Amino acid sequence: MIKKLYTKTPELFDAEGHLNDEGIALYVDALILSRLNQLPPEVIDHLEECMKCKHEVTELHSIQKEVNYANLGPHPYFDHLKPRNNWNYLWRVAAVVLVTSGLCYLVFSKLKDGDYQAINKSQVRDSLEIQQKENVASDHKKENQSAEKIQQVKEPGSKNLLAYTPSPVLEDLIQTNTRSSDIKILSPYNNDTLKGSIKFQWEFKSDEKLWLKIVDNSEKELYNYSVQEDQFVLQERLKPGLYYWKLETQDDLVHVGKFFVK
Repeated sequence: MIKKLYTKTPELFDAEGHLNDEGIALYVDALILSRLNQLPPEVIDHLEECMKCKHEVTELHSIQKEVNYANLGPHPYFDHLKPRNNWNYLWRVAAVVLVTSGLCYLVFSKLKDGDYQAINKSQVRDSLEIQQKENVASDHKKENQSAEKIQQVKEPGSKNLLAYTPSPVLEDLIQTNTRSSDIKILSPYNNDTLKGSIKFQWEFKSDEKLWLKIVDNSEKELYNYSVQEDQFVLQERLKPGLYYWKLETQDDLVHVGKFFVK
């Protein structure tokens, strides 16, 4: 268990030395806004060594990246301003009830008077749906125009480069030794290029139940399987592109890998 005393930014860490809900939300804001260099050094250092916090950042980022940050103005932390109402909504609510490996990570919304109010799962999802519907109304035309431009510049038979763009968050997780001493991956290896049905195989030195998750390069979860044996064959056909796969127990992220489909 990681337990350090962070005296410079204690408001971003919990009693166990992990990033708290506010710290996780701030890190995700920095990822989306490309302002990682403005995070406190102790936050960056912690993420480099803490698998638990990396996992929570990954899950929250996969939700928050759909939210339009463009019209929110200056950020209350990075621009040293008092929180504006729109940032208070987005940054504090932060879409955080992370249902990860059967665990719920509950974030708290900081109210104007400084108190904290628990947000339950349905409230967060309802808030996200409202925010996303508002964004869709204003962004739908732009998205269609962008898609048309991409289609126009594609040459016949060429690969859609967007489908092969790596996810920075998942790439970072791949570089982290998760529970490497407990598991040996037999297939697929990282960067394998596959087609047709895909066989996932491993050796796991534990009796813990595992879940196999397949996500695309935009971090969207495509498939989630409970696996009873040390192998699984994916029969569903995937479109050409870059994909990631995860093995998780109820409590831990055990492995993250990637492969290409042609």
